[in-house]
Amino acid sequence: KQRLAHELQTAAAMAQEPSFHRQRHQQQQQQHSQQQSTSAGPVVAPHLVGAELAAALCGHGQGETVRFSQPLLIAGRQFTWAAILREFKTASQAILLQFHPGGVLYICKFENVVQENALMCTLHKMNDRWRRLQVSTSGELVQAVTYGIIPLGPKAGLVEVVPESCTLRELSRESAFGERHSRVFRALKGDPRRLDRLAATTVAYLTAGYALGVRDGHDDNLMLRSDGAFFRIDFGFAFGRTPEIDAPPTFVPNAVVQALGEHRWMDVLCECGRALQALSGEGAPFNGKPPAWDLLRSVPELRPILHEAFGHVRTLSFEAFGRQVVRADEWSFARPANNTLREVGHTLAATFASFASGCFFGPAKEPFQNARGKQQAYFQY
Repeated sequence: KQRLAHELQTAAAMAQEPSFHRQRHQQQQQQHSQQQSTSAGPVVAPHLVGAELAAALCGHGQGETVRFSQPLLIAGRQFTWAAILREFKTASQAILLQFHPGGVLYICKFENVVQENALMCTLHKMNDRWRRLQVSTSGELVQAVTYGIIPLGPKAGLVEVVPESCTLRELSRESAFGERHSRVFRALKGDPRRLDRLAATTVAYLTAGYALGVRDGHDDNLMLRSDGAFFRIDFGFAFGRTPEIDAPPTFVPNAVVQALGEHRWMDVLCECGRALQALSGEGAPFNGKPPAWDLLRSVPELRPILHEAFGHVRTLSFEAFGRQVVRADEWSFARPANNTLREVGHTLAATFASFASGCFFGPAKEPFQNARGKQQAYFQY
């Protein structure tokens, strides 16, 4: 009995020993993290990050670096300085920033991006609904491309960069005038899997755009990812609000339709109705609810503008969506006029910049590639 008692005591001690060492290791880690946070010094208060970032960037331009007076805490990470990689000729004066330490890329917009964040949260909800109900086309689940949008107050907001993507305008610059209709097909190298992804994301693009009333469509805010995903950026005009010159409310660039081909395009047309039905709740379209209202009212981030969202969806119908989708690939004067005006603006800006610097821009880069031949994101926000 004594020997058995001794063996039990020894076993208990051996079982407790790893626990003791584990607790000691955890305590050491906590002390180390506390020392690191103390040595890092104070950071800018979260509600002041946007104003501090805007003030630090004021008066600085492309190619310059900016050091912050105190570290900025953004998405759980501390940054002490940033490099301005690119300036975009947009109303929000957006710029491409690389934050350090870490080299994290964000597009900074000097305006309140709370509404854009709310719409991005809505896209996440749409993806969840489509995934749960297995809405698919061409063997791919219907999913919208999503990315982070970080509101930093009324003076600034950040938009996460989508890797390995480029705008349709960037693709146009790589194509001869008579070959622009095939630019998407060539960029995806005719890969069937990429074209299937293009079809599924086109369904998401059309359905979400109709439900949210997203406007201001042009080649600067329509993007293509290297895996075939087609998506929209810039949600400044939504729920029916439009700029002075605008494209039709529901449209698909001809280059996308050409890349899809007749078979995949017909699949897209057929699946759009089911995608909208999935957002409209059980029994739609005969449940007495406006299209997509069942989903929109479930998004907490939309509550401040829910009355505006309801006013928009009351004007929608499944019949109207069907008519618009069928004609989404038709040519319209408004869209080329919008693209032409923006192209003139880009050309003038580039010309003035060339004269100012005393040199002209070099040849454009290959889509999805940088000078070293590696995969690289292209942006036009």
